[in-house]
Amino acid sequence: MKGKIILSILFFSITRIATAQWVDLHTPTTKWDEMDNLSVSPDGKNISVWVHHSDTTTLNDFYYYTVSNDYGRTWHNNAAPRRNPEQMFWDNDVLYVQEPTANDSMKKSTDFGVTFTTMIAHSEIASKIIISPNGKWYRLFQSLWTSPTGMYESSDKGLTWSFTNTSNASSPADDYIVANNGNIVATSGANIIYSPDSGRTWTVATYTGGSWPASTRSTISKMSNGTLIAMDASGIDKSTDNGVTWSSVTPNPAPMNPLGYECSGTNIISQASTGGTTYISTDGGVSFQILTPSWSGILSSGSTMARSLHDIYTSGTYKVFKYTGTTAIAEISSDLSFNTYPNPAISLLNIDIATVSNQTVLNIYNSDGQLIDHLILSHTHTELPVTSYPMGIYEAVITYNGRVLARQRWLKL
Repeated sequence: MKGKIILSILFFSITRIATAQWVDLHTPTTKWDEMDNLSVSPDGKNISVWVHHSDTTTLNDFYYYTVSNDYGRTWHNNAAPRRNPEQMFWDNDVLYVQEPTANDSMKKSTDFGVTFTTMIAHSEIASKIIISPNGKWYRLFQSLWTSPTGMYESSDKGLTWSFTNTSNASSPADDYIVANNGNIVATSGANIIYSPDSGRTWTVATYTGGSWPASTRSTISKMSNGTLIAMDASGIDKSTDNGVTWSSVTPNPAPMNPLGYECSGTNIISQASTGGTTYISTDGGVSFQILTPSWSGILSSGSTMARSLHDIYTSGTYKVFKYTGTTAIAEISSDLSFNTYPNPAISLLNIDIATVSNQTVLNIYNSDGQLIDHLILSHTHTELPVTSYPMGIYEAVITYNGRVLARQRWLKL
């Protein structure tokens, strides 16, 4: 009798939207409020932003988190520290806040920002945290006090961190992301570097034009099809092979003084550093058009952009706006059954999945978190040969557009 493991998880329905524009999400704020550190969960359900409120009557200042846990339909305010957090991010329904200096704490909230518990009293986290499809957290630590510079990883959601490598420590990353195959890809000065092994070794990516142009690269983002986009001073760099090789795209016309780029499906959204103008490219960065509405004040000097799987969000002086792309995830709608058997497996692992699309991916990781196999699932039943796998414990991870939907451990004999 074969052992069967059945997981009931949520899958997303895809809807197409005829038009797309910035939509005011009507946060409970006033024109005297300033927002920063906008954060959105991958499914778009949970949204949070840090707010500084100035009372014009009492001349007192107040600070709070404005949070929605129903796709921006309703909001509530909760008290927040005076200082703007270094980072806020969501892991499913849990909100994590990294305090603004490396000597402060890492906190989490399981009740949508109402209360927080301290995870680490002095976390010394020096860069943003990214969550990999293999479930691990990664962050780059840049030369603070006695800790070595390099990439760190956590297998327990930030409670403890282990050092991986100092490779390329002389060129710390400006921004980094996890590619669909598990590569960590980072902008590093004038180069883009990538690591296939959780930051233990790093390689300078190949630029198809020869040597990398002497231009600092800052933000990096990922399209729904896995294409990576990096911003430089003169245009856009693009990779379609998980960050290994890159080519340059010079937009014409180009956004004016862009702060950065975010991807909405396969569209690219840019925001200007002045004037409150936002732009969209629907042709991979070849050209950009001004988004509507484009009134001054949609963005401010403290504005930030964030993204769910397909939607872009931006905050300005006292509002949060959402831009819905043409292939947006609208709601969580139906159950997906994910079965792996037999367990233990000797020569063949069967994977049954109720619904698949061209963005449904199966990743297999070993007990060290290393990616062993990567398959795009095109059928509801897949047979995976595992004879060559060494004996041990493995994890099957199902992702959709880079978002982890389910994971299950299994034993190879």
